[in-house]
Amino acid sequence: MERDAAQSGSDRGDETRSLPSPPGWPTHVLLGIACSLIVWATRVPLGDLPYLLTGLAVGAVVVLVWLVRALILLSSRLRGSPQLGRAQAPWARWCIVPLSCAVLSIAVWLGVPFAVGFQISQPAMQRAVARAAADRDGQRRAWVGVYPMSSIRSIPGGVEFTIAGTVFPWGERGFYYSGAGVGLENPHYRRQQRIDAHWFGWDYGGW
Repeated sequence: MERDAAQSGSDRGDETRSLPSPPGWPTHVLLGIACSLIVWATRVPLGDLPYLLTGLAVGAVVVLVWLVRALILLSSRLRGSPQLGRAQAPWARWCIVPLSCAVLSIAVWLGVPFAVGFQISQPAMQRAVARAAADRDGQRRAWVGVYPMSSIRSIPGGVEFTIAGTVFPWGERGFYYSGAGVGLENPHYRRQQRIDAHWFGWDYGGW
């Protein structure tokens, strides 16, 4: 009888140990890298494609690891073994990945990375406006705040900033400063978006 009880306890221990645990610190490190890459990519209008694709790829691996472990645990519970249900890890650890993905998705959808990046960069961009007004030849290849600019040049009514790198599949995007605070007519600007009283974003699809 005692041997049977001991064997039963051993079997329950084996089942408990076979339960998948929540993703550990290696997965959470990858999650942090994926979130950082996506936030960095979405600081610019229309996104920085290489960083965005890399972040999404790493994030997909993290989600896949979490999903496989969660499905195995759910399957174990649905089989009706009560000790498996009691042995599950704290739910807080299971919630890290889905909550992080949800918060990141909402932040990107609301434009938070772009808004923060622009606010950080605006003082440097204002200084670049003053320099461009004095230098009619413009500036080439310079970091302004968190944005890599391929050119900064005076245009009628303001100063145009072109962000380095093309937009998929091709095209350009950037900002311009309007001294009068009104949108500027330019066939190069396929779309324009007011950012604040004097700043606008633009993009050109290259069609």
